[in-house]
Amino acid sequence: MQESCKWKFDLSKLRLARTRKGLSQGVVEDALDKTKGWLSRKENGLSPITIDEIERLSNIYGIDVAYFFSSSVEDSSKSTNYVVINEEEFKSLIKEVACK
Repeated sequence: MQESCKWKFDLSKLRLARTRKGLSQGVVEDALDKTKGWLSRKENGLSPITIDEIERLSNIYGIDVAYFFSSSVEDSSKSTNYVVINEEEFKSLIKEVACK
């Protein structure tokens, strides 16, 4: 049986995208009307991140949402740095972002 492709959200790219843009956590939190510490918890995997939040952050950082994801057929359950979504969810997310 062939394994299905999974799309992994890489939390390390969340911080990298922000720092490459030269933004502090506070500036991003203010732009999203979030409380102090909100982004730190997201970047460190201490609080779950939603698809909507990923989209909003990608807009602030001026990057395509696909930047945060990589495809893999390997078992990513061993890593805490990833949020795994299936291929259908990924295609839906990319399609939604492309239409905006």
